[in-house]
Amino acid sequence: MSDGALLLTLWSTGIGIGMSLGLRDVLAPLRQTGLVTRVVFLDAAVVPLLVWALVELLSIPDEYAIGLLLVGFASAGPLGIKAAQIAGADVACAVSLVAVLEAANALVIPLWVGLLMPSGVDVPLGGLLGTLTVLVLLPLTVGMMVRRRSPGSARRWAPRAIVVSNISLIVVIALVVGQNVSTLADAFAAGIVPVIVVTVVFALVLGWLAGGPGRPTRAAVALVTGVRANAVALGIGRTSFPSIPEVSVAIVAFGVASALVPLAVALAARRVVSPSAHEAGFG
Repeated sequence: MSDGALLLTLWSTGIGIGMSLGLRDVLAPLRQTGLVTRVVFLDAAVVPLLVWALVELLSIPDEYAIGLLLVGFASAGPLGIKAAQIAGADVACAVSLVAVLEAANALVIPLWVGLLMPSGVDVPLGGLLGTLTVLVLLPLTVGMMVRRRSPGSARRWAPRAIVVSNISLIVVIALVVGQNVSTLADAFAAGIVPVIVVTVVFALVLGWLAGGPGRPTRAAVALVTGVRANAVALGIGRTSFPSIPEVSVAIVAFGVASALVPLAVALAARRVVSPSAHEAGFG
């Protein structure tokens, strides 16, 4: 049920953004090559190495370490776009970066798996590209098509799509926390919480520093970096280690934190980042 609510959240968010922004708006941030390079390096290299270093330093048991590493390798979950929208950040920048980083996952995850993971881990490249297409590109394209063919309808429906995404996001949070209480308890008992907390906090801080001088862009980078591609990591974990439940436990625990903490930060920061954030659709 939480998967369905999450799909509704991401699709309504993407359609609403597509009806509000044009293709040029979404592609414009990619011309900032310095920014894109910094973000890709941070999300695809620094964060994975940070997770690996923490796992080694704290001597995390292998079963849990595999799950933590998979989340660390998986950059930029689509929920980062929603977090940027909530914060009143540069949503076009967030969309562009998520698309770039999700595409980069197809190269980066197999590379890190080969270097730092046990042999036998199956990386479904089709699943990576499918995630990018289904959760990011398709809803955005639908929204842009509505905007192009009927600008008046787009102006009317964009706020309604955002309302739907806000309500479904609340449902997602409630369902995820409610369904994973025992999993989170297992994570505490296994001692993996410090790895999760340090990684999420550092990802947010480093993303903010990498985002340049403008607050909306810095907030977008921080939130995109703070949210990992948890669904991708869980898919790989369940495919490669179906008989080791600790892998999925670690992924779910990490995923909950890397979604809820950035969303909480987005809520707290929205009036600091943009005084008109409530006009962007949340609050």
